[in-house]
Amino acid sequence: MLLFVGLGNPSPDNENNRHNIGFKIIDAINQKFSLSKQKPKFKGLLTTGNIGSKKVYAIKPLTFMNNSGICIRELIEYFKIESEDVIVFHDDLDVDFGKIKAKFGGSSAGHNGIESIDKFIGKDYSRVRIGIGKPNGNIDATAHVLKDFDEEEKIELENITKNLPELVGGSADLSDSNNTKTKYSTIIKPSNFKGNYIHYGVREHGMAGIMNGMALHGGVLPYGGTFLIFLDYCKPSLRLSAFMGLKVIYIFSHDSIGLGEDGPTHQPIEHLAHLRAIPNLNVFRPADTIETLECWEIALKSSTNPSVIALSRQKIPFVTETLTNKNMSSLGGYELKKTNSNPEITLIASGSEVQIAIDALNKLKETNINSKVVSMPCQELFDKQSKEYREKVIEKNSKKISIEASSIFGWEKYVGSEGSSLGMKSFGKSAPYKTIYEDFNLTSNSVVMIAKKMLGK
Repeated sequence: MLLFVGLGNPSPDNENNRHNIGFKIIDAINQKFSLSKQKPKFKGLLTTGNIGSKKVYAIKPLTFMNNSGICIRELIEYFKIESEDVIVFHDDLDVDFGKIKAKFGGSSAGHNGIESIDKFIGKDYSRVRIGIGKPNGNIDATAHVLKDFDEEEKIELENITKNLPELVGGSADLSDSNNTKTKYSTIIKPSNFKGNYIHYGVREHGMAGIMNGMALHGGVLPYGGTFLIFLDYCKPSLRLSAFMGLKVIYIFSHDSIGLGEDGPTHQPIEHLAHLRAIPNLNVFRPADTIETLECWEIALKSSTNPSVIALSRQKIPFVTETLTNKNMSSLGGYELKKTNSNPEITLIASGSEVQIAIDALNKLKETNINSKVVSMPCQELFDKQSKEYREKVIEKNSKKISIEASSIFGWEKYVGSEGSSLGMKSFGKSAPYKTIYEDFNLTSNSVVMIAKKMLGK
């Protein structure tokens, strides 16, 4: 369950104000995902619906900006929504116009709406900051945020996202679980071939073979989804995608032991290592929404190789704080966060385990140990970077620890013989994902303990 909150002021005079960009984002979400008609509830305008398999609530508080938290508290208490499942969209003077920054938790930075929400539900929620730019000339900040967008700005806002008509999607009987089907998907049927989405049924190999055929035909860009564990059934066709250099995109969800109660039969252990061993294939494992967008951009632009995007099942917070013109995932691996210019420990992680690395960094800092976190969404792209860049990101003079809830095979090339890899050396178990992670020592506390031992502290 997710709650989207858009901040703004309900007065008609404020409708097109910069301060009301949060309202406009909620309107766009309502339209894009065909959520319910707005109804006045919980001191706001509430819509409901589903995005993929997720139940979603979206609200525009009517309490005015300074009291937004009152509305949010009532809603989350009634529907029993966790604060970590709340995503708030709001304006920000310090972000360039049209740019977006996102983070989980942190300070309000003086934003009255965020201050109000912090007061009522705490700080453990995601904030998406939409840039409205700084005022020009002698206009003060208050006047700027309450000023309407001009015509050029309105056009730019409307063009933030564009549809790709050439995309033809599908899934091997797991559309809702993979979230590969969208509002704009039209099912291809025997009686009507004008659609752009295929229900392949329980036939992963057939799906991959058909996508290869579409790519060879040209004119379309095929993508298809299933669970990562079912790679075993479509691997021969996927291998041919790489062999022929076809532009095909594979979406593999449920990518680790983090899928929890489905148990070891459905928990992929060796599969990421298997994929990374295939030549001419980019294997992406993004850490959050922003990296996922970046990986999609790379996959859509790749012309001589297929792409795999492996996604987690469990909830993960934002770990990247900035969305800029620079696609950081295109580097394969990059410095995400550090506590000092001379870190003693380098923590390298991918996907859902990047958050574990960040938590460990914060705990190490409390014990006066400086470290850095490297997010590694794509090993193949990182290995193509210059030696100078790679040694700058994974510093030679630091101890190295890799973290990934999958086989540790292959990570030795980054951590070296004196480093350590946290991962899987056995099959998983059936339990809630947090319990499984603790049982296999995939926790920030385990990382801290290993780091201290490596440093002799």
